[in-house]
Amino acid sequence: MTTVGGQAVLEGVMMRGPSNWAVAVRKPDGDIAQVHQPIRSPMARHWAFRIPVVRGVVALGESLAIGFRFMYGRMKLACEVAGAATAAALLAGKIDVEPGQKVAAVVSGGNVAPKTAAAILASDEA
Repeated sequence: MTTVGGQAVLEGVMMRGPSNWAVAVRKPDGDIAQVHQPIRSPMARHWAFRIPVVRGVVALGESLAIGFRFMYGRMKLACEVAGAATAAALLAGKIDVEPGQKVAAVVSGGNVAPKTAAAILASDEA
């Protein structure tokens, strides 16, 4: 048995399990486009990462990394990691979006340190 979390995204759905996340959206022509990627959560490595307060901090870091990778890989936008917080919140389902509702995401920063970006993009951890 595995735990899976899910939420609505614009015209689609995002699901995340312990080792993968996926997004499926309907394109204007009616076809379904999907993206899925493995994640390796640091929470699986040590029990201390699963302590409630620590788990929240680790989960925030994971969400920011997923948001940064999505913005860089799919949108070709090199924002600051914290600047991807809006995208991360949308991808994680923390913002309620009704089907067909238009949403604007403010993504800030464009001066991400190359070493930071390279480390996040090269890592298979969340």
